[in-house]
Amino acid sequence: MSAIVAREIRALTIAVFSALAAGPGGVAGPWLVGTLIDSGSRAGGFAGYPFGAALMVAATAVHRRWGLAAERRSLAVVARPLAAVDRTRWSDRMTRAGTMMPAAEAIDLDTMALLLDIDGTLLDFAPTPREVWVPPTLRRTLGALLARTDGALALVSGRALADLDLLFAPLELPAIGGHGAELRVAAGERSDPARTPALDPMVKRKLASVAELGPGVLIEDKGYSLALHWRLAPDKGDAVIAMVRSICDSFPDLPLEALPGKAVIEVKSATFDKATAVAELMQRPPFAGRRPVFLGDDVTDERVFPILPPLGGFGFAVGRDIPGTAGSFADPTAVRAWLDGLLERET
Repeated sequence: MSAIVAREIRALTIAVFSALAAGPGGVAGPWLVGTLIDSGSRAGGFAGYPFGAALMVAATAVHRRWGLAAERRSLAVVARPLAAVDRTRWSDRMTRAGTMMPAAEAIDLDTMALLLDIDGTLLDFAPTPREVWVPPTLRRTLGALLARTDGALALVSGRALADLDLLFAPLELPAIGGHGAELRVAAGERSDPARTPALDPMVKRKLASVAELGPGVLIEDKGYSLALHWRLAPDKGDAVIAMVRSICDSFPDLPLEALPGKAVIEVKSATFDKATAVAELMQRPPFAGRRPVFLGDDVTDERVFPILPPLGGFGFAVGRDIPGTAGSFADPTAVRAWLDGLLERET
């Protein structure tokens, strides 16, 4: 639950209970006064004064026992957020969700940088890359974490930056795109197009012929790489991999690399990857001087984990155990809950 939604619900709750509390008094008070006046009895009228005084004394006692000094204080301070979770219960919840995470104190948003893979880590897989769904709450959480870390949060993906911007719009985040081919250190910046060369057109044409294996084999041209997906044709996976690797071997003079993933294989230049881009990112403000915390799930993410300890950081795997990581998450749902928890701790 986002901080905004939580505060709206708390405000509504306070208003409802205030109305319920004021309702009986608002009805009973005028009725009692009217009854005493209509009685015409001086004794009855006089009795109303000590009765009212007794109510005021009782109200003062209640206030002294349970009241809060709310003057000039925000709602977040006066009322404990509904989403707030004490650290022990939060850690237990994450463990049950499949997360072997460090103590909450180990995630210091003032000194660490958050680096997050997308597909299979932040987002659940879909039949095709364009069918993934970004929960609105995730956008809000990422935006809040970006502000909380002073800009030291970045997406690390095989997707192109333009694709990431469409997915998370209107949010624009620092990001590594195309397995390291693109790098954006801050919102509003553009990656240098000369940073990595485009994949050789002849290689692309040969790889495009892999689609002839049958329906469900999809081609995704990213410019600097070409990906072939078979999530819609799971029986074609072995044939796609074999054909792609054979095509790459037919270009011995080119530094080609075939990266296998979950129902996908992507061909790119071997001169860059996510690890080289992360190392470069961590040298640039506002990431420089911070300790990286990286979350990833795929084979392409495995190269990032070994470079983290020398930078004072660590990583988490998603969906499986990966050697050299500090722990693992069961799935993207657990990752999103963990990110929400980083904010909830400070509310």
